[in-house]
Amino acid sequence: MDVVQDEPAAVFDEEQADGLRARLIEGLLSGGWIRTAEVEAAFRAVPRHLFAPEASVEAGYADDVVRTKFDADGAAISSVSAPWLQATMIEQARLAAGTRCLELGSGGYNAALVRHEAPLLRTGVKDLCLWPVAAGR
Repeated sequence: MDVVQDEPAAVFDEEQADGLRARLIEGLLSGGWIRTAEVEAAFRAVPRHLFAPEASVEAGYADDVVRTKFDADGAAISSVSAPWLQATMIEQARLAAGTRCLELGSGGYNAALVRHEAPLLRTGVKDLCLWPVAAGR
């Protein structure tokens, strides 16, 4: 399901964002995507809407992809992955303090979740931003 991304609200209520985050986390827990206390703590601590400022707070906390960058034709070329997928990947990685991890992405929300789960983690973030190359074709 694609989330329709409205214009971001100029001002939003922090309590609303907290409530939406709590609802998302409850869904991830009941769906079996979050299985450990560490991953749950990361999702509770890291505010996803701050990593998708171009989307509404509601879209930021939907259990779906948030498209963040588009090409000249309107096709999505960058996004924040769906929370269920991020939870699954982090659970499967079984990260622990001192683990070395290369996060291939924008260094945004997923990297923040990974850093929260293993605070002493040495994270190398590499942004594979190929859209300028593709746009030049």
